[in-house]
Amino acid sequence: MALIEYTFDGKVDKVQKAIDRIRAFDPITKEMRGGEGGFNCDGYRHSYRSKDGERCTAHNTPYKPLRETVLAHLNYVLTSAAFASEDFLRHMERGQEDTSDTDRKSISKLKQRDQQLRVLTRRVFEQNASGTISDETFAELYNGYQNEQKTIAGQVATLEAKLARQQEKQNNAERFLALVQSYRHIDELSREILLDLVEKIVIHEGTGIRASRHQVIKIHWRFVGELAEGEVSL
Repeated sequence: MALIEYTFDGKVDKVQKAIDRIRAFDPITKEMRGGEGGFNCDGYRHSYRSKDGERCTAHNTPYKPLRETVLAHLNYVLTSAAFASEDFLRHMERGQEDTSDTDRKSISKLKQRDQQLRVLTRRVFEQNASGTISDETFAELYNGYQNEQKTIAGQVATLEAKLARQQEKQNNAERFLALVQSYRHIDELSREILLDLVEKIVIHEGTGIRASRHQVIKIHWRFVGELAEGEVSL
C-alpha cells in the first residue's frame, strides 16, 4: 500500500495531530527544522498492513515541494471556479450522466402499473368470490400480480435512491463552488484553510531519484471528493 493519507475531517484533535505530523503546511517549518526535512510513512515504520494483507512499502515525501504543490493546486482550482463557475460545475460533473428526467418518467410509469395491478387484484378477488373464475385461476393470477408488484417496488426504490444520490451530488457541487468562491487567492497554507477546503491528501510512492523523481498526490476536496484535475505530480 504505497501511499500516505492525510485526513482533515473536522475533528480538532485528529486534525491537529495530522497537521503536527506532516508539518507541511506551516510556513516556518523549514526554519524550525533547520533544513527541508520530510515525512516518512507511519505504515512502513510500524509495519502496518492494508486490509488485503499487503505490507506498506518504504516511501516518504519532502515538506517543501508538498506544501508548494498543494498551494499551487489550490489556487488553480480557486481561479477556475471564480472565472467560470458554470463551466467549473459542468467539469466537476464530467463523466456523471444525468438521468434524472428519464428516471422520473420510469418511476411514474412503474407507479401507474402498480395502480393497475391493485385494480386487477381486487377484480380477481371479486371474480373468484362470484364463481366467475376457479380457485386455481385465481391463485395463478393473484400470485402473478403480487410478484410483479414486488418487482415494481424494488425498481422504484432503486430509481428513487439513484435520484437522491444525483441530487446530493448536485447539492454538494454547489456547496463546494460557494465555498471556493469565498477565496480569491491563497498566499500561505494554514490549518484553517485546509479544514475549510480539503478532506484529505493522498500521496503515492515516489519513483526515480533527484531530478527524475516523480510522485503523485491526489487532493480530495470537501463535499465533492477528487476532481478530474485532483491528481498532480510532486
